[in-house]
Amino acid sequence: MMGAIKRALRALACLFGVHVIARWYHRRHLLIVNYHGLRADDNPRRSWLLLPRRAFSAQLDYLAAHYRVLPLDAALEELWTTGLREPTASITFDDGYRNNKTIGLPELTRRGFASTIYLPTGLVGTDRRLWTTELQLLIERSTATEVDLGVIALGVRPLGTPQERAATTFDANEALKRLPHADRLRALAEIRASLGDEAADDAGAFAILDWDEVRELAETRLVTFGGHTVHHEILSQLSDANVRDEVVGSVDATSSLGSGASSTFAYPNGRWRDFDERAVTALRTAGCTAAVTTINGLNDPATDRYALRRVVVGDRMTLADFKLRTSGVTSALRRLAGLPLDA
Repeated sequence: MMGAIKRALRALACLFGVHVIARWYHRRHLLIVNYHGLRADDNPRRSWLLLPRRAFSAQLDYLAAHYRVLPLDAALEELWTTGLREPTASITFDDGYRNNKTIGLPELTRRGFASTIYLPTGLVGTDRRLWTTELQLLIERSTATEVDLGVIALGVRPLGTPQERAATTFDANEALKRLPHADRLRALAEIRASLGDEAADDAGAFAILDWDEVRELAETRLVTFGGHTVHHEILSQLSDANVRDEVVGSVDATSSLGSGASSTFAYPNGRWRDFDERAVTALRTAGCTAAVTTINGLNDPATDRYALRRVVVGDRMTLADFKLRTSGVTSALRRLAGLPLDA
């Protein structure tokens, strides 16, 4: 019920043009949109990471009608030098899913839009998945009716309905993200053992690009690539040496693409607690000029270059919500209400 009320209020706000006013007010701010994966409209696989193609296309049409869409590096250079004079947006993808190429590229090419894809370079060209995705697939496939998550202080959780499995996956992943790296590995091993450590087939939904595909995309001149660590590790949970290795390793790998490389980086998970000054120091050393987060909002010339805001898109985001978020309405309301921007 509450969700339906919120959707109705957002639609009403758009009907009265609140987003139009906010878009004009923020015309000198840079909008960076953050996608992850995409899925065909007839694909039954549900995940907040996988945006249906129809919704993706509608959002791109909205951007085409109301924004200049520029490559991120070019947009940042303009923001920091001459400043922006009209609504401007850049498109980014995290994690390097193969569907960015198969589904995303045709939609972007049709509109002449550039994008930046952030790669966990150690997974490129492998059949591995992000650890968060592996846990999701394991919980989905398990024949168990419950799982003991005492190792991460969540107790015994039921696995009866798809909704219970989804809620358990979310809570487990959030708890695991807060653990130091070594503790997380031990906890994951224990959870996998309790569920039966079988590889779950995702039918390629979460497959990562290989290096031939990366180079092919770079050759289109519409796609650039930035680092996203080597193993998609949350940097604040790592030792000093591992922070350097994860940052520099991924930046070196993407820099080898030459003109296909972005000078920007994306923090895994990307909330305030997920990166720190050690990460920024490593980024500067690696030659990165900026880093993007998942903190909601727009960017002006004074925004910290190593904590740039983005609008993160999920599979249940309506077009009205997209309009309000991209115009800066949502982040402004959250600030007024004293709510965090990275939730």
